[in-house]
Amino acid sequence: MIYHPARTPSDIVTRYPAHLHLKLLPRQQRRGVGVKLLERWLQAVRRHDAPALHVGVNRANTGAIAFWRKCRFELLSFDGREEGRTLWMGRPGC
Repeated sequence: MIYHPARTPSDIVTRYPAHLHLKLLPRQQRRGVGVKLLERWLQAVRRHDAPALHVGVNRANTGAIAFWRKCRFELLSFDGREEGRTLWMGRPGC
């Protein structure tokens, strides 16, 4: 995934143009660090008037999926297809 990441579907990029990667070491997870980093990132995105943002999450990473849901990200689908290891999530408004 690091060397050959999934391409973000173009309709997701169109609707959710801002993209974020947020990775934390296990010792930093579940301590509020991710939420604080996300809030700082959202402040920067707001300054650039991005209407929405998206993330790609490994389908097997249930902890990350729960984190993004907690942060108001919704599961996205495109063309009715669900494929590959990457699950796309988006959040309208920053």
